Amino acid sequence: MDTATNSQPYIPSADDSDDEVAQVVAPHHQQQSPHASSSSESLELPPRKRLRMTEDSFKRKRADTPPSRDPDYYMSDGSCIILVDNVLFNVHRTLLARDSSFFSSLFLVPSPGDLPQDGSSDDKPLVLHNDSAPAFRNFLWVLYALPHEIASGADLPRLIDIARTANKYGFKSVETWALDSIVDALDRKPPPSHSAFTFPLASIATPSSATTTSPRLEASNAQIVELVRLAQLCSHKRLLDSMINNLRRAMHLGVQNAYLALKLADELGLHALQGEAYLEVLLRHFPDHIVVLSEAHRDCGLVLGDFEDDGSGARLFVSRTQQLRLLAGHYRLVAAWEVLRRDPLKIEHAPACELNWQKSSCSQSWLEFWRDKSSCSAGVLLCAPADVLGRLKAMGREFERLGTTTMMHPECRNCARRAIGERVKDISEGLAGMFAEDFE
Repeated sequence: MDTATNSQPYIPSADDSDDEVAQVVAPHHQQQSPHASSSSESLELPPRKRLRMTEDSFKRKRADTPPSRDPDYYMSDGSCIILVDNVLFNVHRTLLARDSSFFSSLFLVPSPGDLPQDGSSDDKPLVLHNDSAPAFRNFLWVLYALPHEIASGADLPRLIDIARTANKYGFKSVETWALDSIVDALDRKPPPSHSAFTFPLASIATPSSATTTSPRLEASNAQIVELVRLAQLCSHKRLLDSMINNLRRAMHLGVQNAYLALKLADELGLHALQGEAYLEVLLRHFPDHIVVLSEAHRDCGLVLGDFEDDGSGARLFVSRTQQLRLLAGHYRLVAAWEVLRRDPLKIEHAPACELNWQKSSCSQSWLEFWRDKSSCSAGVLLCAPADVLGRLKAMGREFERLGTTTMMHPECRNCARRAIGERVKDISEGLAGMFAEDFE
């Protein structure tokens, strides 16, 4: 099979004349209406500045490295020739237009004047930029594959390529199928059980994977990052929720996994994951061992999320913003526990306690329990000062150990249990706010 050669579009300088500029056609979700395309035009997600390419510059680039025909998808009876990454594909227009709002609209636009239609020959192909030939080949596979081939051949890298390309060019049903297939495969695999997080789908990534070991941590992390971004790009809630759950399980197995979750949560605004990831990094690496990555560190080959052990303990390298958030979170969480320790949780006394019980004795018993255990319990004090959730859960366990020995009405004891559980829930849901870098 021929190896695709990267072909970067020529972007002329700002002083190029307008009559030399060819209009760019963007995918359906980037433009209100498609326009006529020529061999000098490109199909891509538009950058901040409009991409422009002249006819002559396009021909010069093709002359330097002549495109090759794809061995699998240059069909002898194809009706649309597409150039991707200097590889020619000859496929059927009806197949592309059937499910794609982008291609179906594009094919309705007539060619200007007497010019040949885009995709009519190898010399006049329909040009797609910012796509790789292997990814486009994987996408064409799902359009042409037989049912039994789809059932046995849809591995993870191929599904990712299919979903991304389908999203870009408006193949909604193909996109949904690919994303749902990824989620279904994820759900069939057990969660990771060792400290080096292995992506759950890694074992089906290649046909020979059954006899090979799991990929290294970096490879697995790259897959996770790609899938989370893909789920966010496609607004696919099932995949996003599945990946967040996988990250939650994995980040408790190692601080590098927690940092990966932290980085993704920051980048994509995943507030449901952000607070948990910051707390996990904070509890595993006290602020004294969190270091801002400097240029000197970069010169030594270190990157964000790396460790360095200089004999005084491992240090985690983070960005300046991440360090500020971790320090802010540490301060707020410690302060929150001090407030809880001084002021016991308020509980609603049961009606039976109001009528038939000594309410003052019930309240005093709860107050003495809270102040004693929050200050002296070994189970509580074993948790880090910033581990408010851990300390509250330890208080719940201490309360259960008391049983009926406390002078509290049985229904009031249930109210106390609920109060502890509700406070744990409230703090968990507000963790992301604890790590905001602003001090108001």
